[in-house]
Amino acid sequence: MSCATAKCAADQCAGLTTYCSDSETCVLKLDDEGTSSTQAATTQAPGGDNSAAMNPENQQKFADDLTKILYTKPNECTSSFGVSMAFSLVYPGATNDGITEIKNTFGYPDGSNLKLVWQGTTERMLKSASGECVGGTSSFDGSCWAEAPLLKIANSVWLDNRDTLNEDYATVVGDYAMQTDFQSPDSPIIVNEWVNDQTNGLIDSIVDPTKPLSDYVLLAINSIYLKAQWAEQFEERHTNLDTFYASPSRSTKVSDAHFMHLVEYQEYSHDALMGYQILKLRLKQSSMSMIFLLPLTDGVGAVSSADVISAMDKLESRKIALALPKFKFESQYEDNLKSALMTLGVESPFTENTNSLCGLLQDYDCAKLIITKVIQKTVIDVNEKGVEAAAVTAVGVSVTSMPEPEDPTLMVLDHPFQFFIYDGEEGLMLFEGRLGEPEVPEKEPSIPLLSAKHLDGDFWSSNFFVNPIEAPLPVTMTSSTAAFVDCSALTTCSECLENEGCAHWTAGECMPDCLVADAACYTNTGGFTGMTVDEICTKADDDRKDSALCGSMTDCTLCVEAVKSDGKSTCMWFEDGYCDIGCNMSGCGSTDVSTCSGAASTQATSAAGGIVSDAETTQAPGNDATTTQAPGNDATTTQAPGDDVTTTQAPGEDATTSTTSTVPAFKLDESNDPDSSGNSLFVCIWTTISMASLLCYVW
Repeated sequence: MSCATAKCAADQCAGLTTYCSDSETCVLKLDDEGTSSTQAATTQAPGGDNSAAMNPENQQKFADDLTKILYTKPNECTSSFGVSMAFSLVYPGATNDGITEIKNTFGYPDGSNLKLVWQGTTERMLKSASGECVGGTSSFDGSCWAEAPLLKIANSVWLDNRDTLNEDYATVVGDYAMQTDFQSPDSPIIVNEWVNDQTNGLIDSIVDPTKPLSDYVLLAINSIYLKAQWAEQFEERHTNLDTFYASPSRSTKVSDAHFMHLVEYQEYSHDALMGYQILKLRLKQSSMSMIFLLPLTDGVGAVSSADVISAMDKLESRKIALALPKFKFESQYEDNLKSALMTLGVESPFTENTNSLCGLLQDYDCAKLIITKVIQKTVIDVNEKGVEAAAVTAVGVSVTSMPEPEDPTLMVLDHPFQFFIYDGEEGLMLFEGRLGEPEVPEKEPSIPLLSAKHLDGDFWSSNFFVNPIEAPLPVTMTSSTAAFVDCSALTTCSECLENEGCAHWTAGECMPDCLVADAACYTNTGGFTGMTVDEICTKADDDRKDSALCGSMTDCTLCVEAVKSDGKSTCMWFEDGYCDIGCNMSGCGSTDVSTCSGAASTQATSAAGGIVSDAETTQAPGNDATTTQAPGNDATTTQAPGDDVTTTQAPGEDATTSTTSTVPAFKLDESNDPDSSGNSLFVCIWTTISMASLLCYVW
């Protein structure tokens, strides 16, 4: 008869779920087949079923996809394995689309998500990398001749003392769950100490040590630490200072570096991956090794980790004269890691109201549970003795739309006021009155009065722990004169918008209202509600710059390739041959460069000799203008509205008519058109609006 399954104290059972005779002693219980329960549990997570193992090919695909997005600097170091392990701690609490997106992105095995998918793999890896002395010790100083690599993989799921994990989720994560007071200033210190311990001090923090963890409701952390010696070590006396170049051609120096040297038989090939030398340096007393990939020519691209793995069986033992630079650097990924994961398909867990993390915690509106932080820190150190590396990945889950502590609005009734007593059901005021001269009560208070005064600067903060906000004065009034503000007298955008009765127009500065329908106008209301005055004015300035940028583009391709201030959107090219900041009263233009092939060009190059000819057409009222243009000459014809222009051009020459107007041209003579009355009415309305805009601009 056995006791309940439990993790034995002090890890005597190597972290496995085993049977315990008491709280300290591990007992191997034989089943009916004579197999120990410990053996049966070697691939099982605490409370979870890991019968479906992770496919390494899926992990390498995720690693290649992730690094392809992340890597932008000369020195980069990541642990895609660590990212996957951190998300595997959240995966058992995922629900709905969260399950599918996490599973597909990371390549987790099929089946229930109520498991720790990497548990079996990590337990097998840890068995052969204990860091123990395996080569005997020196009789002189007692030093170890050979140590096995030290690999430490640790997981933790942190939550506040006042919260409770979902029952099923708690069963899966088991003893990885750790609780502390997230409101306490010590909470980040506790988490960082855990990180420091698990990485042997190589990484000392993962959260801001100055901020309590109150922004989170759950924090899932994975750490990986490796320290291993080379099977054939480099001798420090053979290390030199030499040049590190920018490319295989060795034409540009990047920096100086310390190069380690070794002449030994190594597993190597320059044929396994075309255009690259590939070298495998074994780590002592381990199946692990470090792979180096060196391009042979300039301009070759990166090689995927999957391709490197497939080339391993093509390596052969060959004597190699090796020069390897020593290096040590740190990398950190945060917003770019979150963005990369969303690009790869994990979207719902980062999005509110998707109910994708409903299996994590009890007593929460799970529609508001989202991942708000993903961060990874890595450190790698390659030297004569070996390699030391660490990676810590944290996934922070928060509650969105949590109401911020609200500062109250200040209302001090220290001047005459009115009062009423109202019956809401009857809609009647039962009493009304005003107070302009209160008196001190005759009866003395039983408790001493508060000695502080309203005019004391810390009255509210010291006594009530709040910082009230004064109610704003009426926007069209000033506190000193109680007179209406003259909007036209305000010269800057911020001055204008600080008065809600005024509107900022980039052409006419400050006005009482947005009077022009198709002009850039900015107010504190409408589409700008929720933005600060500074944010609105910044947008106004950006729009002004964008308008100038787009208006200067006279070529379709240049127009749709011109990027505006937001760094994302581009200008629009209109069929009438002009570029604008965006949609206007004429409709919307195109932002697709493929539509530019048929667009009107502002310049044409002569087929005979490449001479450019510009034809500018302006016509006087009531006349027809005919222009004959010889090769290489410019033709200018003056034209008034309503007349025709005929241009005759010499053979082989291009004629270009350019316009500076951004207003579409309408044909006013529609006497032969059955729908001319409708068109005339539209033209009349358009002309009225255009003239009004022009007059307002001049004004």
